[in-house]
Amino acid sequence: FSPLDNTASESLDAGTKRAFVTFASARALNGVISFAQGTEVNAGVGLSATLAVGEVLDPINDLVEQFGQLMLIATVSFGVQEVLLALGRDWVVKLALTLIVLGWLGYHLLGSGVPRWLNALLILGLMARFAIPVAAVGTELVFQHFLEEDYLASESALTSTRSSMVELTEEIAEPRDESRSPAADEEESDWIADALDTFKGAARAMDVNGRVEALKATVGDVADDIVRLIVVFLLQTLVVPVGILWLLYGLVRHVLSGQIGGGGGRDRTE
Repeated sequence: FSPLDNTASESLDAGTKRAFVTFASARALNGVISFAQGTEVNAGVGLSATLAVGEVLDPINDLVEQFGQLMLIATVSFGVQEVLLALGRDWVVKLALTLIVLGWLGYHLLGSGVPRWLNALLILGLMARFAIPVAAVGTELVFQHFLEEDYLASESALTSTRSSMVELTEEIAEPRDESRSPAADEEESDWIADALDTFKGAARAMDVNGRVEALKATVGDVADDIVRLIVVFLLQTLVVPVGILWLLYGLVRHVLSGQIGGGGGRDRTE
């Protein structure tokens, strides 16, 4: 069964890499948002003010922080599955399962009835050996056929949002050019110069407000992508694997109980 084990190992490696990349993206986006929250905006001469960018970004920042924690858990989940896969591939497990199968066949062929404890050991041995490989391969197939497109689109959106936020934050926090020529210093008290500075400040304030609105729209759009990524990894690390394990357990138990129950009952009657 080495081909199954190798395919399962490749599937888990791919899932671990995806989870780690998404975790890194979440942490990077969290850092950009935290930096933007501390941005102080100077609207210009006569209209100096500190814009409360932090209040705008606080809700999405909380979501990104929780998303980063979930992605860390997803990465750990894939790591745990890799450890369980390695344990199931160990020669001790293979030898134990082989002996259990031989004992089960011996009881079955002799017609003496298979003991319940041996039946339970066989189910346990089969699950220990094949549950993780089958679940890993099945989960990867589900991802490739149903989830990969959403994952790629959402991951790309996170990267794009991070880049856009960096640009918008730099533009919002762009320092006011306070270099003045000697002639301008001499005319500093001139009311015309003051009026001109006030007008420039008003124009900059309007420009800053527009960029802040663009920043709000950018972080608002990324919320949908984060939720979509949460759904993807929740299915990959919990829903689909548990569902496959439950189906596998039910199938093994049904087949073995039918074989043992039917054969054992006839033997006892005879």
